[in-house]
Amino acid sequence: MTPRLRSAAGALMMLLIIPIFAGLLACMPVPVGDPEKSRLDPFFSGIWLLASEDQAALYFLQPYDKRTWLMVGVDLAEGPDADFSDEEPEFDDEADRVAYLFDFLRKTPVGPEGVTSTSTAIFKVWRTKLGGVSFMTWEPVGGFDAAGRPRPEYWWVWKVEKINEDRFELYLCCDGGELEAFDDLPEPGTDATAKEMDKARRAWERVLRKHAGNPDIYAEETSIFYRLPADLTAKASALFQQTVEFE
Repeated sequence: MTPRLRSAAGALMMLLIIPIFAGLLACMPVPVGDPEKSRLDPFFSGIWLLASEDQAALYFLQPYDKRTWLMVGVDLAEGPDADFSDEEPEFDDEADRVAYLFDFLRKTPVGPEGVTSTSTAIFKVWRTKLGGVSFMTWEPVGGFDAAGRPRPEYWWVWKVEKINEDRFELYLCCDGGELEAFDDLPEPGTDATAKEMDKARRAWERVLRKHAGNPDIYAEETSIFYRLPADLTAKASALFQQTVEFE
């Protein structure tokens, strides 16, 4: 794959950069909101393309119950026998770039001679509102605490904004940045009891509720998600099956 294609097409050697990078910089020691009290918004259900100037991935938000989603994300990679060297797109704006990505997926086969997937990320997802701001919590699936109970070591918390019927944006919550209000908040370890975790979560929520409108508590970079067109559903399913077995 040429460097030009990688940058211009939104990194068609696509990786799940957002969750991996976010985990290094701004993960939360507690979740935000109670998934047992959340409610699904059908708007978010479905398959989305995460796209920016240098990264892209597919995410499938499937309702797990009336309150939460099970979200699966896959990287998209150049197949070992593929050759994208003739791809030299030029874009006038973001909409043009996203349209190109959709068209690229339409014309490119899934498999060794085209685009493939090599890794998977799985999350439990729910929403909550604090201080008039909607937040989305991503809980990695597969983590366990010191007692062997299912519980991750960290969570990703995002401010979420709907832009239109086919687009939403996420802003990563960055643990408050330089705000002193976040300095002394509890950070329970994997040996914390359920009661200790709940107490810590409520402490974080009180501060987030107060500062939710402060742009300094969010990362500057925006993660933009575009609803996948219906005619690409089968192609997306084939890509998911590169790393996830559904049968």
